[in-house]
Amino acid sequence: MFPENLHYSIRGPVNDFIETLVINYGWIFKAISHALLQSVLFIEWVLRGLPWWVVIVLFMAGAWYSSRRWVLTVAVGVLLFVVGILGLWDLTMQTLALMLMATIVSVVI
Repeated sequence: MFPENLHYSIRGPVNDFIETLVINYGWIFKAISHALLQSVLFIEWVLRGLPWWVVIVLFMAGAWYSSRRWVLTVAVGVLLFVVGILGLWDLTMQTLALMLMATIVSVVI
């Protein structure tokens, strides 16, 4: 057991700091959150609005462009087709919208 007299909790200072951030800058966090949410919803709307075969072709083109390997390109197409067969297309479009937005934010940062 570690000695009690050497124990120091940072919970209080961290909680106070976070509370100060939320009180003073909460509106900025809400604005950023709103912008990100609207962007994700737009990407999801686009992905769901396109015909399934166009989405598969676009992701296959992205796989080919990024890897130049036909095996990966075919695998992406086949696996997206299987996702549709399994009835998971809408959930996959939601996930892809989140991942695309996360990638965009990561590149911007």
